[in-house]
Amino acid sequence: MKRNLSDYFVALFVIACSIVLLAALTFALSGYRLKKVTRTLQINYEDVTGIKVNSEVRYAGAPAGRVISMRHLTAKEREALPNKRDAVLVTVSLDEKIPPMPTDVTATLSSDTLLSPKFVALSAGTPGGETLANNGTIEGHPAYGIEQLTAAAGPLLDNANKLLNDTNVLVTGLKKDLDQFMP
Repeated sequence: MKRNLSDYFVALFVIACSIVLLAALTFALSGYRLKKVTRTLQINYEDVTGIKVNSEVRYAGAPAGRVISMRHLTAKEREALPNKRDAVLVTVSLDEKIPPMPTDVTATLSSDTLLSPKFVALSAGTPGGETLANNGTIEGHPAYGIEQLTAAAGPLLDNANKLLNDTNVLVTGLKKDLDQFMP
């Protein structure tokens, strides 16, 4: 089979395109940002299950940034906090277009559905008041997923079982009493 010069160019072009696509994919998956992060917010959480670096941050429901780092708090840092149960410090980057955040903003972990990825949800807070400084720290609230709901439902189901047993005893007693009065 005779090889043309064009066959070599096609092969080199395919290899070059593959290298470019591999580099682009690596760049995209690494989470590297071309713009330097200028606004950050630190959030202390008890539990960050479902959140990862590069998870989305939403402010009043709209996309507002990304999680850029997470680290465990030291025992000394935990003792200094008002909520001693906080164990993880999450740092998020905020887009420049986001207005200054009020000090009463709340951070919760949320998801659109039970199976969708979790994100950090920032409430809008009260406008016109004091605002958080860049790299300020706030208290985060844990997510309430299916695990917490089933754990909370446990005592409720136990009480329902007791109520059903009591009702069964009551109905059985009434049946015996009615049988005495019935001929």
